Amino acid sequence: MRIMICLIDDDKFYQVFTKKLLVTMPEKVKEVLQFYDAKSALDYMQKNIANEDRIPDVIFLDLNLPDLSGWNFLKKLKTIGLKKHPVIHICSSSVSPEDVEKATEEILVNEYIVKPVNRERIQELLREYFAYAAN
Repeated sequence: MRIMICLIDDDKFYQVFTKKLLVTMPEKVKEVLQFYDAKSALDYMQKNIANEDRIPDVIFLDLNLPDLSGWNFLKKLKTIGLKKHPVIHICSSSVSPEDVEKATEEILVNEYIVKPVNRERIQELLREYFAYAAN
């Protein structure tokens, strides 16, 4: 089984770095979608709502994004009626206790991760995903 991963982050360095890590794992990752703002990602989800194969399995979501914040992305994602529910990890440079607490209360969020995210952490998250998906 290979999965589709979605990066939603306006930090170009983070996007390039993370995609490079992910494409070195072709046995696990079939595609990496990249969005530099949450609105484009949400538009993509709505456009592909009828085609579950085009909805990502895992999303790495930043909170501080232009136009539509990560929090508002999550709120809107709940309303579009996806049948497939991606595993969402918030990846943010924010160490705000309020953000961490809010993430633990948000039903769509699997985990709050403080950037930077290194190769070992990404591998661990993918191992957890595959163990979860196998059950």
